Amino acid sequence: MQPASNNIIQTHSLSFSYGRLNVLNEINLEVPRGSIFGFLGPNGAGKSTTIKTLLGLLHTEQGMIRIFGKELNTHKLFILERIGAMVESPSLYDHLNAFRNLEITARMRNLPFKRIRPLLETVSLLQDAGRPVKQYSTGMKQRLCLAIALLAEPELLILDEPINGLDPNGIMEMRQMLGRINEEQKCTILLSSHILSEIEKICSDVAIISSGTLVYQGSMLTLLGLATGREVLTIHVDDTDKAKNLMDGRFDSTIKDQILTVTVKDKPEAAYIIRMLIENGIEVYSAERESAGLEASFLHLLNSSHQS
Repeated sequence: MQPASNNIIQTHSLSFSYGRLNVLNEINLEVPRGSIFGFLGPNGAGKSTTIKTLLGLLHTEQGMIRIFGKELNTHKLFILERIGAMVESPSLYDHLNAFRNLEITARMRNLPFKRIRPLLETVSLLQDAGRPVKQYSTGMKQRLCLAIALLAEPELLILDEPINGLDPNGIMEMRQMLGRINEEQKCTILLSSHILSEIEKICSDVAIISSGTLVYQGSMLTLLGLATGREVLTIHVDDTDKAKNLMDGRFDSTIKDQILTVTVKDKPEAAYIIRMLIENGIEVYSAERESAGLEASFLHLLNSSHQS
């Protein structure tokens, strides 16, 4: 099989087992060059195992992995020199500062020290680079790990749960940094995460794995249209309890923060619901339709895969 020139990663029938436990089942993964690629799945679905096989940390029992158009097992050094990675919880020297942590990595990989200061600025750590890492917050440590992964100026960045454990501000900072790295450094990024809202905001392409099997891969826009075409109608009314009682048995609806949300299939159904509320004496102050979003598409695919 010839590699597709547009794919920086391509696997064919990739399988892996821990003893008798089959973890990956013939994974055919294609990561477009230049993309920010989200790798999604429930806990235990096989995300981390897949990433470890891509980095050569686990020996594949069956199938093929091509990265940069070359087969991993026969061109491992060529490939790994061009990849930056954060897998699980990377080790840091907590008693040393950020400068020294990066200097050690640079010396081990024979990389120039002149890259360190610009990298610390990229990850917004330059002002704190002289402090011992043990004084850093979780978000600062994640940014330092990202700087270490970027030290070799990689063409491909592989990140396993890079926003895990971060507070909302840290998540936003990481999202903005990854967007800049992708755009300014022309670096393809593969990242796994279980935080669907962040994947939806940053990723151009996505794959979903469930019980070791790929159930979807393609563009984010296509995925967002897979939730059986349904949308959410958000309605502000004067009497949410009365409105909810009116919906019960007819439509899937919930109340949150005194706002009624109703799942609808199309515009005529949304118009019918609003008309029904008004005809039953309920004041409608506003109503908005929006896509059901990544979470609905994700759950729809998982449910479909379990039923098949």
